[in-house]
Amino acid sequence: IPLNKLNSPVFRSFLGKWTGRHVPEESTLRKNFVPKVYDDIVDEYRRALKNERIWVAIDELTDSVGRSVLCMVAGVLNGTDSAPMFMVHIEELMNGVNHSTVAQAFNNGIKHIWPDTISYDNVLLFISDAAPYMVKTGKALRVLYPKLVHLTCLAHGLHRLAEYVRGVFPHVNELISNVKKCFAKAPERVRKFRSQLP
Repeated sequence: IPLNKLNSPVFRSFLGKWTGRHVPEESTLRKNFVPKVYDDIVDEYRRALKNERIWVAIDELTDSVGRSVLCMVAGVLNGTDSAPMFMVHIEELMNGVNHSTVAQAFNNGIKHIWPDTISYDNVLLFISDAAPYMVKTGKALRVLYPKLVHLTCLAHGLHRLAEYVRGVFPHVNELISNVKKCFAKAPERVRKFRSQLP
């Protein structure tokens, strides 16, 4: 919930009623509490990732006003499902999205994890989509991070393969599309189909 919602008297009274506590002003939270919470979270992931071998996943998105924003998640690479992972960096790409801006944002995120001394040998895995600029970024980052392996997301790879197959077999694509239309928004047809072919 954005902090400016606290300016709404209805919302403030709702929070006060159901929490049984005084609700501070938005500016008080912004000045006194948000920086402390931010610092606590940064300290938590720096402690968890310190001296560890890590993986990094990056994805770029466009926000509601059209800005390109890069999000970076990192985690401990120790072979267990319970290994910690954290959102470590979000950066607006002011100069557009290309391999150079993504590589710079990657380095900024790593500096955020290890502000004193970067453990170049401890960054082992880089995961991204299969966009050409991400593939080029993965190749460029190997210069600084010698043990880095770049993997593209399997789902993106399968999607690209499916798009290629659709282009090669247009009649099959049309058949599948028409079958989907028969069952879309027709629960009775779906029920009959499942009863006859469980």
